[in-house]
Amino acid sequence: MVETLKIAITGANILPTILFGLVLLYWLTMIVGVLDLDFLDFGVDADVDTSGDGGDVGTDPGAFHSLLIFLNMDRVPFMIVMSVLIFAFWTLAMISNILPVQKGGLIIMVLFVPAFFVSALFAKVVTMPLKNFFGKVKADMDTGAETVGQLCTLLSDVEGPRLGQAEFTSVGKHVVINVRCAPGKKFAKGDQALVLSKEDDGIVYIIDSFNEWE
Repeated sequence: MVETLKIAITGANILPTILFGLVLLYWLTMIVGVLDLDFLDFGVDADVDTSGDGGDVGTDPGAFHSLLIFLNMDRVPFMIVMSVLIFAFWTLAMISNILPVQKGGLIIMVLFVPAFFVSALFAKVVTMPLKNFFGKVKADMDTGAETVGQLCTLLSDVEGPRLGQAEFTSVGKHVVINVRCAPGKKFAKGDQALVLSKEDDGIVYIIDSFNEWE
């Protein structure tokens, strides 16, 4: 145990150890009630098109949001995913010190790169079963009333059945949503539109020209 602690704070190993320590600190503060599960959570209400109607996904709004969706953070709370990822990353970092190289040295630091990607894939797989659970919880808590009526800005071109994405800010929280335009309408990236309603699947909103509803 003492040897493991010594390795954990040796050289480059200090980086994953600090991250792991921050995760432990977070969950300790959760236990004593200082923070809640929404702390550091991102307002991402976005997902891939699962309606099966063959609609195309609009232009990617950005690598950051794509990464959040890939890691299931559109449904699973950010800190749960990050906790799994960092725990796996720290574990792989410690295991890599078994190799016949300098503990915490340059080679170990280089190995952090593939270890991080493996940890990200591990976190995605582990949290996949939680998507439906947290998705249902979110649907029960959010009927869409907070989103319907919002003025949003398009992040991609949207026309016909094509699925795109839009963003807006509500109570200081940045939110990205999946959208389709109302029949006969089309929007270009950067246009503003009014969120009219929420589709039955719970993850797509219908938008229209806001000036027609003034």
